[in-house]
Amino acid sequence: MAFIDRTLYLPRAWTKDRSRRAAAGVPSGVGFATTVTLAKQLLGRAFAAGVAARWVGADCLYGRAHHFRHWLEEHGRPHVVGVLPDQVVVYEGRRQRAKALTASRPAEAWVRRSAGLGSQGECVHDWACVLLDEEVTVGMSRWLLVRRPLDAPEECAYFRASGPVATTAEELVRAAGARWAVEEALAQAKGDVGLDQYEVRRWEA
Repeated sequence: MAFIDRTLYLPRAWTKDRSRRAAAGVPSGVGFATTVTLAKQLLGRAFAAGVAARWVGADCLYGRAHHFRHWLEEHGRPHVVGVLPDQVVVYEGRRQRAKALTASRPAEAWVRRSAGLGSQGECVHDWACVLLDEEVTVGMSRWLLVRRPLDAPEECAYFRASGPVATTAEELVRAAGARWAVEEALAQAKGDVGLDQYEVRRWEA
């Protein structure tokens, strides 16, 4: 795993405070941007540089932004992103919330799968993968992916996925699980360089 890019989130309050900006050395051309906008900038640079990546993963902060998901599809990028339980999906011609659709799944829809290695070994959960009836680019499909913990089946996690029609449920689960490894690596990296205890005071830092 390698970190290839970064950017700094500038709170909205800072963008209008000229004295604070000047003291911190914030460039004059830098304005407020949401985290989703910053994510697009980072990904856009990676796409332009030809960075090899089969899947894009993100948590529900980004996944619940439909314009972010559509932007990824417009760039032809398969992705698995977290969404909230009330996310609306289309299945069998009906618009329904992810939580309601999940509750209607039969017992055989759940398959025990490993999403890869975590800090405590294999990340094994019950997973349901539902092919959605949503309009997509030719050759692509969308899915609702649901993770159900073995020891707390009521605490499901929901994901929207988009990728080639031949994508298997196993691959979608692995793609969803890869994000955990990235988050663990980020946490470790912040500790290694001291960012857990140190807040930078100037833009250059």
